[in-house]
Amino acid sequence: MGQRSGTETVVLLLRAFLDHNVWKQADLARHAGIASEAVKRRLEEMQAAGFPFEREVEHPHVYWSLPKNWIPGGVAVTGEDVLGLVRILLRTPESPVRDRLLERLLPNIPDAVRDAAADAVDAPSLTAREQKFLAIVEDAARTKATLRFDYYTASSGRDGARHASVHRVRVGPPARFVATCHRSGALKWFRVENVRDARLLDASVASAGGEAYRPARESDVDAFIDESLDGFHANTDPEELSFFVRSPEANWVARNLLPGMKLEDTVGGIRVSAKTTARIVVARYVVGLGEAATPETPELAAAVADLARGALAQAVSVADTSAAPEDADDASDDSQV
Repeated sequence: MGQRSGTETVVLLLRAFLDHNVWKQADLARHAGIASEAVKRRLEEMQAAGFPFEREVEHPHVYWSLPKNWIPGGVAVTGEDVLGLVRILLRTPESPVRDRLLERLLPNIPDAVRDAAADAVDAPSLTAREQKFLAIVEDAARTKATLRFDYYTASSGRDGARHASVHRVRVGPPARFVATCHRSGALKWFRVENVRDARLLDASVASAGGEAYRPARESDVDAFIDESLDGFHANTDPEELSFFVRSPEANWVARNLLPGMKLEDTVGGIRVSAKTTARIVVARYVVGLGEAATPETPELAAAVADLARGALAQAVSVADTSAAPEDADDASDDSQV
């Protein structure tokens, strides 16, 4: 057998495994042009360095293998999987990362399919702030690191510094995340669009400042999300709310329920129900349906009535204001008759 340098042998072995992921040690030695023991020594060295080689003995033979489609530092994607990955990327919100990946993948599918796929799908979009901060929020959830961020609170109209432990991220749109707020100690929803600045705290820095990551039970996070509607949770006990929607409007409503709402068919329409803390969200939904919807639970009926009275008062006020000049002209004309 000839002599080869260690680097040459490693490269030759890797190329062999990229062609076939399973080799008999004796066959690999003949392919590489080196002794069987030299092959064994090199593969064991590469295995110790982190290459995922597996060794199996079936006397008198020894087999070496790498996971199928394994390549150094990446994953081999071919055939229909490339098209499937392109489809998924085209459905995701637009971002520089998405565009870069598509640029690399699109040349690997047929021209007709590529052009049709790129032109036919209109993907959702992320706002500038979502593009800037969503990855940081995702990393906070993935690494269990405390998120330090400045946040705009709509109710107060002010920015404020926050610390939170992120548990779940919803891309949306709009992009939101569920986190334990370190200020209140409670689970809360946050909109990524309202984040003004964000960074992950090193674990030692967070602990020293009393802001160590605060884990939450998966069941508690699941319950919090189930009790929410449209990214709103009132931090109260959930209540059963229901309303009736008549036909034919029920046909549209049945296909446009908020996540968490359930429906059942009934005489003349459908009954929609939800066990939630978000009474105000359900009330706004019902008000938007006008006379087609009838609240069935007293608490929901009261909330709907309050919203409807407020909306009606504002509408009447605007109508009266816009009608005033015309009324004045009519009165002037009458006085001249």
